[in-house]
Amino acid sequence: MRPAPFEDKYTHVQPSTGKRVDSTELKTQVLDEKGVVLYEIPDLFSGRRTIILSPDGQTLILDGNYFFGTRFLRSPNITEDEIITVIYHRGQLWKEIRFATDLNEGKAIEERGVSYGGGWLQREEYVAKNSIDWDRGIMVYTMKNEDLTTFNREIKLPPVP
Repeated sequence: MRPAPFEDKYTHVQPSTGKRVDSTELKTQVLDEKGVVLYEIPDLFSGRRTIILSPDGQTLILDGNYFFGTRFLRSPNITEDEIITVIYHRGQLWKEIRFATDLNEGKAIEERGVSYGGGWLQREEYVAKNSIDWDRGIMVYTMKNEDLTTFNREIKLPPVP
């Protein structure tokens, strides 16, 4: 399975605040509602990951895989402890959230369901959903067991004023 070519630029506008994220292969910029650059992260390209921005614009979350966004995970034969989400705070890497280490009690992905060419697995088979509670300062992942029961994992986020 091969990903389609990337767009030259990916843009995300935070609906509630008007803050914006522009990402190209050279850099990612976070801008305020007037278009003024709050900070820039060189050599960071969002790719097809989901872009989430805190209300104050200081925390940038890139969820999913560079090539396929939140649709697929890599097989443990390819990537033993895949990075699921990356969190930046004020332009600096704050945390990489890994499947086994942070979400699955140290256990690698156990392949189930359909496996696509190149070692890709459907993410929804393992991570049902995730959500953010900015007031509590957490990101909640709803994980799926093999028997389709779910459990939650909470990941602490950087403080938001």
